[in-house]
Amino acid sequence: MPTEPVIWTRDAHTEAKHELLLITTGTYTSEAKRESTRDGAPPVDLIDGDQLCDLLKEYELGVRCTIRQTEDVAIVPEVFAEL
Repeated sequence: MPTEPVIWTRDAHTEAKHELLLITTGTYTSEAKRESTRDGAPPVDLIDGDQLCDLLKEYELGVRCTIRQTEDVAIVPEVFAEL
C-alpha cells in the first residue's frame, strides 16, 4: 500500500485521542511505514495481510486451522538394483 492512505487516515483524525489503525490485505511500502511513524504526527499502526491472517488464526475469527503432518519419501535406487 502506498503512503497516501496513511496520510489520509491521519488527516481524517487530526483531533484523534485514540490510536489510529490501518489494515490492508496486501503489504505496505517502505515509504508508508516511515510515514506511519513520522515525527510530529500522530502514529498510525499498520497491519499488513500476513499480520491480519495471523490475528484471524490466533483469535479464530472466521477461520479454522488444521495442522497436517507431511512426509518426504525418497527411493534409494541401490536397494532396488539388487532385486
